[in-house]
Amino acid sequence: MKAIGAGLLTGLLVLTACSTPDPDAGKTPPAVGAAEIAQRLDEYLTGMAGQTLESDAQAGPITRGQTTGCTENDVSWGVVPHAERMVTAGAKAGKYYEDLDSWLSGSGLSEYADLQVDNAKTARGVSREGVRLTVRWVLDSPQLTISATGPCSWPADRPGGPAPGHLPSPAAPKWPRSEGYPTDRAVCTSPRRMVFSSDAPPFAGPAPHLTAVIPHADGTDFLYSDPILDEDWAPSYSPVEDTPEESNTQLVACVRVEATADSGRDLTCHYSDSPVATGGAPHEFDLFEANYHVTVRQARDGAVVEQFTLPGTVGDGRTCPDKLYNSYPKLALGLDSKALAGKLRPLAESPR
Repeated sequence: MKAIGAGLLTGLLVLTACSTPDPDAGKTPPAVGAAEIAQRLDEYLTGMAGQTLESDAQAGPITRGQTTGCTENDVSWGVVPHAERMVTAGAKAGKYYEDLDSWLSGSGLSEYADLQVDNAKTARGVSREGVRLTVRWVLDSPQLTISATGPCSWPADRPGGPAPGHLPSPAAPKWPRSEGYPTDRAVCTSPRRMVFSSDAPPFAGPAPHLTAVIPHADGTDFLYSDPILDEDWAPSYSPVEDTPEESNTQLVACVRVEATADSGRDLTCHYSDSPVATGGAPHEFDLFEANYHVTVRQARDGAVVEQFTLPGTVGDGRTCPDKLYNSYPKLALGLDSKALAGKLRPLAESPR
């Protein structure tokens, strides 16, 4: 009996020594299914593109996939869904990177970061449900990438998964935000995320309809003079306090300056005090032909009211910039303020 008992004990010891420990013992299984997370990734990539991109940018199809295996702290059979899409925006890719970065920074994400390594910029953050959102742009590239990576999830082909419907609402910024004082050209370049004032009165009722003018340019290799309107309906603003004109502005005339070809003319501008390190005053410019593309928007929501284009025709001292901060050789022919006022007057002076 002692010999038999010893044999049985030896067998039990051998069996115990050969058994494989469960690598997932003590680990919490995923609380959400892979199919539900994959759907959420699509919602993010669709929402980010839809809330930032204008007609001059195109978002490609969403590519989807998943990898098996999560972190060492998760169960070994978990999967991580991921999705991405390419955005093509040409010369405005950098501008749309800023818009998408603003989308991330305004969405209440944790671990938000915006950094540049070598020639690539990356913005990222993590949503409440654990989705990592990323925007990446290689400098000077016409394209950028938006991607979404889910948390460790329960595979769709594994039985016993969690019931759907327990995810929090997807993150999103509270857009559009109000700029208030028209110093940020985002009111014109990114009207989906920035408006002049969400509290502005609608474009309606008796005239006059106060109309702010915001000039801007896509390029940074030339200068231009700001058009100034001497009209009762052209509001004045203060950078330090709110004014009645600011509160009652109904329209914003976004004036995009496009320098085209060298006119063959030069213009000398005189500066008594110039911050330019080299060059000084007077300063000679090469005058360039220019187009001024005007988009009139409602101040409260950015809705387009009217669009038109005027040529640059002013090549005298009125075109000289007030200040000279760099030795720019190119200067756009100026916009005739009377011509601009003539196009805006029917909007500003007619009852609605």
